[in-house]
Amino acid sequence: FVTFDNRGYGRSSSPLTIHYSTTQMAKDAIALVNHLQWHQCHIVGISMGGMIALEFALLAPEKVLSLTLLATHAGGLAGRAPFVGIRHMTQSILLRDEDLLVENTMTMLY
Repeated sequence: FVTFDNRGYGRSSSPLTIHYSTTQMAKDAIALVNHLQWHQCHIVGISMGGMIALEFALLAPEKVLSLTLLATHAGGLAGRAPFVGIRHMTQSILLRDEDLLVENTMTMLY
């Protein structure tokens, strides 16, 4: 069992450029699995980690025993928040009344 920080998160270093992708992070994970000399493993990804896990599975399917994804999506334009969601998020920042903030948050989440 291993967990790790992606590049630029936690105590992990980040590349000199601020532009790196989930594909690059998946390649980092594959490099770690190779370094550990694991031939296959179970992959779990949550949120952005799920996007990275999907990339991992596409780049090295022979290494994946199982793939578990939670609270994630495949990326791309289909994953963009709809206008209504953006409106609710903006209101959450601007609302000062606590009751309205709770109501707005409940509408956004449920």
